[in-house]
Amino acid sequence: MGDNIRYAVQIGAVDEEGASDAKMYDEAIVDAAYAQELGYSSVWMVEHHFSDYYPTPNPLMFLSHLAAACPGLGLGTAVMVLPWYDPLRFAEDVAMLRTLAKGRLDIGMGRGTAKLEYDAMRVPMASRFVVRADLVSDNSAYVLETNAATARQDLLILRDVTDTAPGGGRDQFFA
Repeated sequence: MGDNIRYAVQIGAVDEEGASDAKMYDEAIVDAAYAQELGYSSVWMVEHHFSDYYPTPNPLMFLSHLAAACPGLGLGTAVMVLPWYDPLRFAEDVAMLRTLAKGRLDIGMGRGTAKLEYDAMRVPMASRFVVRADLVSDNSAYVLETNAATARQDLLILRDVTDTAPGGGRDQFFA
């Protein structure tokens, strides 16, 4: 594939009706390896809970498995539904995945639209979830806001897990 253009493909836990989750996950791993063999730069996954529609309740866990199974393959989420996560834990999980992954990591974040999933998570759909992280080069400014609380810098330890991205450039994450 071209040097300036990257191609990605969405993989997922899909198969014929009645297929086990284990079979669907195994096939998604095969799909990722095949995409890498074909020259795709990355694979992306969706997040869904409590249904047979792309049953992937933990995309970050699945992507960490793919990072080991397909070294160098870029990974992405489309999307992580932020209202269902504790923001600090989410940031740590993403930073850890970035450290383990040898390829590019793209994290799509969104609000989600499935009432069934919101109800099962016991999170009102009307909830607002705002995360704002203001980080300057010396880490002197840090603010994390959610609908429930604000964490102050002196309560948190920020670890810079900045890395040089494959193909140049810099990825910067703090956990």
